[in-house]
Parts: sequence; structure tokens; C-alpha cells
Amino acid sequence: HIEISPDDMTGYVTNFDASGTQRTVRKFSTSPLQVIDTVSNVRMSAPHGMALNSDGSNLFVASQIGEYLFRITTSDFEIETSAPVDPSVPPTGNGTGNFGPYQVVLSPDNSKIFVSLREGNKVGVYDAQNLDRISLIEVGTKPLLMKFTNDGQYLFVCNRNSNTVSVINAGSLTVVSTITGVGIQPHGVDFTTDGQYAIIACETQTGFDGHHPQSGNFKTGVSRMIRVSNFTLEDTRLQMGSFPAGIVAGR
Repeated sequence: HIEISPDDMTGYVTNFDASGTQRTVRKFSTSPLQVIDTVSNVRMSAPHGMALNSDGSNLFVASQIGEYLFRITTSDFEIETSAPVDPSVPPTGNGTGNFGPYQVVLSPDNSKIFVSLREGNKVGVYDAQNLDRISLIEVGTKPLLMKFTNDGQYLFVCNRNSNTVSVINAGSLTVVSTITGVGIQPHGVDFTTDGQYAIIACETQTGFDGHHPQSGNFKTGVSRMIRVSNFTLEDTRLQMGSFPAGIVAGR
């Protein structure tokens, strides 16, 4: 993942490696484009999810194999705080395989971080200051990317292997809706500028959910739309290239 600082002068990259040998996050300048610093830690095995707070002072990283969370101060690019996503996770950096933190999202007020636990079928909620766990929220199977609605009231979670989207109330930290049949293997989510619709990018690797016949050997990806006001799935299907994952709506 990549995050860019609020002043557009600095970027950060998680160096994910499924073998677990990459245990670093790099900081780079945008002009000139070059790496300027690196942070590493034995527990930062396969860093993947990452989020930057609103003023750019703190970077939050989750290691998918190590199953640890890190708060990094961007000024000196040092780890300020680290904690396991669950008390059962060992400090060795090898993890348990039971959680697999995938994405990190900050609450709109920057007080909490939400982490999709892909192998645990949950979303973990943690205090952004000390990384203490606040709550574990049951969602669908293999939760991947998440995003808050434009008003910050709800968090939409893509559950890849159950073809659902869970909607979490940001205040009560409870699932208030589970939208079923959201295409095949929903992966990424973003919202239209007016906030009326969520756009869900679905990998669609195990079936067909489009309207034009498939051509060639690659599966056709599909995006779906959800009306935010009442959490209902629209009939619209937008076919696209194979394996759509992350998605950004136009601004």
C-alpha cells in the first residue's frame, strides 16, 4: 500500500512479501522521487495495511504474517508503539495464521484504527494512541478492504469469500447491515462524491456476473453499486478488466 502526506511531499510504502522476508516500510520524497528512510522490525513480517492520520504525523501499519500493529512517527520515522492484534500472537514475528491483518483504516476523528482480520473473519478496533484493542466485530468471510462513508457514520467492509458487504456503525461498533449477493468476491470499496453510492470492485475469479460474454482466458471483473441511504444493492453491473481489487471513485 502507498500513503501520501497531506502536503504531497512525502510518501510511504509497505513492502509486502508473502514469504515474510520483507519486514520494512519505506519513506520517499515525491520530488525528487527517491527513498529517504526505512523502518524495520522483526515483528513487521509482510507489512500490508497502512493508514496515515489527518495531519500526517503518525503512520499506522499492520504486518499480515507477524500479526502486529505499529504506530510510526513520521518526523523521525521511528516506531513509537507496537502491539499484537490479539494477545495470542507471539512476539517472534511469525504470527499465528489466525488473524492475517489486511487493511488499516483510521476513524474520522483519528482516535481509533479499524483493521480487517482476513483469517479471523473479524474487524478489530484499536486505540490509535496505545494500540490497545477496543473491540472485535464479527463480519463475513475473508474481510479485505474497508472505507468509511463520506459522513463518517458507517464503515463498509468487503467480505471476499461470502460475497457480502458488512456495514459497521462507527459509534456503536456493531454491524447494522449485511448486504448479500454483492457480486463475486468483493474486494475494494469507495464512495461517489455525493456519498449516495458505494462502488464495490469484485474480483469475479470463480464465476461470471456480467452481461457481455467473456473473451479470452482472463475472467471478467465486475463492479457493483450499493445505495448508502438504505443499504440496498443496485442492479447495475459494470464489467471491467480481470481481478479488480482496489478502487477509487472520481472526485
